[in-house]
Amino acid sequence: MDDIKEYHQRTKHRLNQYAAGPGYLDWETQPNPFRRYEGAERIELPLIKDDPASPYDALFGGARVEPRRFNLESVSLFLKLSLSLAAWKEYQGARWAVRVNPSSGNLHAEEGYIITGGAPGLEEGVYHYDSGSHALEKRLGKGAEAMGLMLDEYERRVNPFHSHGIFLVGLTSIHWREAWKYGERAFRYCQLDVGHALLCLRFAAASLGWRARLATGASDGMAASLMGISREEDYIGVESEYPDAMVIVSTGPDMPGDLDETFDGAARHFLLNAARDDSWRGRASVVSAGHAHEWPVMDEAARMVFKPATEEDFTPPPDAPLLPLSGCDKSAAHIIMTRRSGQAYDGASSMPAEKFVRITSALIPRADKAPWDMIPWLANVHPVFFVHRVEGFAPGIYILVRRPGEEETLKAALGGKYAWTPPKASPEGLPLYLLKEMDARGTAAMISCQQDIAGDGIFSAGMLARFDGPLAIGPWWYRRIHWEAGAVGQALYLEAEAAGFRGTGIGCYFDDVFHTTLGLEGDVFQDIYHFTVGASVEDERVITKPPYEGR
Repeated sequence: MDDIKEYHQRTKHRLNQYAAGPGYLDWETQPNPFRRYEGAERIELPLIKDDPASPYDALFGGARVEPRRFNLESVSLFLKLSLSLAAWKEYQGARWAVRVNPSSGNLHAEEGYIITGGAPGLEEGVYHYDSGSHALEKRLGKGAEAMGLMLDEYERRVNPFHSHGIFLVGLTSIHWREAWKYGERAFRYCQLDVGHALLCLRFAAASLGWRARLATGASDGMAASLMGISREEDYIGVESEYPDAMVIVSTGPDMPGDLDETFDGAARHFLLNAARDDSWRGRASVVSAGHAHEWPVMDEAARMVFKPATEEDFTPPPDAPLLPLSGCDKSAAHIIMTRRSGQAYDGASSMPAEKFVRITSALIPRADKAPWDMIPWLANVHPVFFVHRVEGFAPGIYILVRRPGEEETLKAALGGKYAWTPPKASPEGLPLYLLKEMDARGTAAMISCQQDIAGDGIFSAGMLARFDGPLAIGPWWYRRIHWEAGAVGQALYLEAEAAGFRGTGIGCYFDDVFHTTLGLEGDVFQDIYHFTVGASVEDERVITKPPYEGR
């Protein structure tokens, strides 16, 4: 715990010194955003023309969706709506991809894997997802049958009338992709990106009528073995991948209980019968031809937070007041696929009170409701809002308490100097409090590394996370609080889009300046992530093209 806390302190940006980084972009070693496995069988996923018509409110548990059958086509849709390319952008000869799951600097450290016992059109296997071409690379074939049989057996035992099935999704990080630009602080950004990806997976599942949740008890060692990334012979001379999260997806309306028992039993059986044999295929591709800088603290941080097998962490939140409807008349798939990060805001537009209430309400976990059932522990992250232009809300600093009963702990951490006044425009039951009336535009921009976008937006947010408490359970909780903060950011992205605005994640901020502004001392809470929402000013010179032209 002390080591990872030291890493956190070491990688803070400060007014007089930024965290250690390259200081410039070495374009000769720019990372390839797409890893491929040479020698693995490639399976092009069908590009489904018609996206699901599920309403946007289904993403937050507000509408029931008839589950799609588990087959190759629905797996393709699931990956399209979670980890695929959303568009290509071009400007003055430069070309870059935009993905459904956002990433710090659009660098995308994450890789995705599917482990399935088979479905119509898709054989059992361990597959790597190549987002660049919307294809699966089959790393292990028949050996994965054991996993499928175990999961199917469990599914029948839990619900004999349920014939949809279960599969696993694994997420890994290639830390170098982020470190190339951000240096030592990049490990934080990788974990925030995992949080964004987790909620993308949950939103994709919801749009198909499926369920998804983290397998919280699994060890990183088991996860690495299941995905094949522990096979050193397949990664000789290339950048390593590190295991992050394993997600269990139920392709029906219900999520079976005892998830970790299921995962553990199936995974162990699978490992004993398949994962150690010689039927794996594919050698990982190189991400960068060379590295102008090396950041050994990144690997050290990854080792610090390596997770052993644990008991399942599952504490459902009490039910919260009914979430108001979004009023969005577009489909869930449309919002997911058209979400973009705002690059500049107009500094003048305001937001109706009801939209701000909906956005903040959507961040409150509700028992057994998407998307927060993906993260099965009580909330650790509380957004502090710098509100600039919301109708009915005085400009100033507000806090949203996402964990029931956490008000007193937060009040003590902030020195007891605020009134904690419920805003008049806020509905009863929404744990949103006004801390201080003020024009916070300059403060928000200054805290966000002098970036105007934080002050020009309608509101910005800094995310305070419970720090000492989770880390005392185990240092791997350092990743989890970042995942949760990234997930809150992803919810803000889609909510902003559905409300007719844009969101932007901000990874560059002065951690301790934010603490001082609030009067926060000690390590009970720490600033983990920043975000801003506003009326986007679009650059008309940038050309947008479809994601998979030529397919």
